[in-house]
Amino acid sequence: MTDPGLSPILPGTMSEPREPESSPEDEPRPTPFDHPFFLPVLLLGLGIWFFYDGWFNPEIKAKMFNKVGAVLLLSGAAISGFRALRERRREHREPPAPH
Repeated sequence: MTDPGLSPILPGTMSEPREPESSPEDEPRPTPFDHPFFLPVLLLGLGIWFFYDGWFNPEIKAKMFNKVGAVLLLSGAAISGFRALRERRREHREPPAPH
């Protein structure tokens, strides 16, 4: 018995595997990591932590590391936040594509 996703190969011919037809039930379900604001919130939280350690925590020894890290993380949070906001607005503006 042959696999339904493959077509039989005759000697001397090459055949590509056929794509199985997909249905909406076969599509993977979204995870929290797929949310557009996941990365900005994560970077913002880490940036605040680094900011606190770099400027307000007197017991920390790596102050310069935390100051540079805070600037990089908060910049990344701002950039990815603007991108997520733009993506969210685009989703609400455009009608959903037919399946």
